[in-house]
Amino acid sequence: MTRSRTTLVSVALGSVTLGAALSVASAMPAMAFGTYNSPTIMGQQAEHERITRVLQAEGIGPKTMDLIAGTSGKLGAVGAPDDAIDSSLIPGKGLGPGEKHCDNADYLDVSGYPQSLDTARGQIATCFRYYEQLLDRAVSAAGKLVDEKGTINAAEAAAPSCSFPFSMGKSDKTAKCEVINRLGRALHLAEDFWSHSNWADAPDPTKPISIQNPPGLGRSDIPAGLRYPGGGGAEVPDGLISGCDDSVPVLGSLECKGRVTHSMLAKDNGSINPGSCSSASPTNKYPRGQVTSPNGQQNFTLAVCGAMSQAQQTWRDLTEAIVATYGNERGDVIVAVLSNDSLPAGAALSNEATESASPSESPSSTESASETSSPSASASESAVEIDATSESPGAEATPADEASSDIERQAAAAAPAANVVDAPASGSSTPMFLLAVAVGMGVVAAGWYVISRRRSAGEGVTKG
Repeated sequence: MTRSRTTLVSVALGSVTLGAALSVASAMPAMAFGTYNSPTIMGQQAEHERITRVLQAEGIGPKTMDLIAGTSGKLGAVGAPDDAIDSSLIPGKGLGPGEKHCDNADYLDVSGYPQSLDTARGQIATCFRYYEQLLDRAVSAAGKLVDEKGTINAAEAAAPSCSFPFSMGKSDKTAKCEVINRLGRALHLAEDFWSHSNWADAPDPTKPISIQNPPGLGRSDIPAGLRYPGGGGAEVPDGLISGCDDSVPVLGSLECKGRVTHSMLAKDNGSINPGSCSSASPTNKYPRGQVTSPNGQQNFTLAVCGAMSQAQQTWRDLTEAIVATYGNERGDVIVAVLSNDSLPAGAALSNEATESASPSESPSSTESASETSSPSASASESAVEIDATSESPGAEATPADEASSDIERQAAAAAPAANVVDAPASGSSTPMFLLAVAVGMGVVAAGWYVISRRRSAGEGVTKG
């Protein structure tokens, strides 16, 4: 017994179209601090970029800053986790598993809550470990920039453009790109923590505590889990939660039914003045962001201020870990190369491919990073320009002490060679997404309608 050709074609077409729609849906860079500057279509105002540009005060050059934060028409490293290709590596997971954005750590102390407290705490712990793994990789790659004799590898120090690969098993074009890539992803995760969790916010005082209005912790200090090194083993604070990722249409609603969702807890979108958080103002997309806390500031403003402080702390922790790992003299030169758009004046240069210049011990295995201030501010004026055409592929780095998280293992099987960096700032993928979903659902409905009609008429099968 076989279905008629018309019915099979209808079902097949519906399945393929729905699959394409869900694939596009899973790639949507939507529910997080915004990456795209598209306030009308996507409701985003490049929030990640504007927050990250607080690092300009740390002495980072403008071109390097563009690579980290992004600029008009291009996603920087901090926006790479929201890139369409990057997000679609794991189908049906929206922006990817929770550790990319500190999601899915939802819990409420009510009878029958769908997720256990232990599972929620485990999700936060996974987020902290992934953050540390990213910065471990950044410190390891930084050793390729300057050798033990203090000689700068000019080819590895170049960064005219970067590909920002997702998988830990793939290196970027140069060592500087690799450091920027892992730093940007760590910044994205850490900034999202402030928006997606209840760490800094307050519930709506006019409503009872519920899954629509979960408790807030109202804290402004950097959590121990987002300090480096050592944060990956930090204890998860009591009461800390984030929302269930409901970013995938239909599937997200089903998976997050009866749970505190991202949409209920997020404080993602609004206007931000780069380098300053006091004037940050939310849009009406996420009600939680508009709630005024007991200190008189809106939750969105609190999230932005926390994320900016976090970004500065992440950079300082990274640079101090580099100095602690490679020594003061070599470490200071490495940080100068990372921070500046051109090489330090009078620096010794080489263009030889670097096989390995990584330390034998990862910084996260040490007790603490150096307590000295970030050496980025002491970088000397640049005189030797990096050759903008020089691109040397970095050696594949597989540090023995770097344990891949679930997100990386899943991505390794399907990851493309590189992410698309030149992403549109206009958010033009939104209409295509809506069209794909609408067409897919329509075709599926039509297919099942044909099946049901033919079954009722006795025409749905033919003898075989």
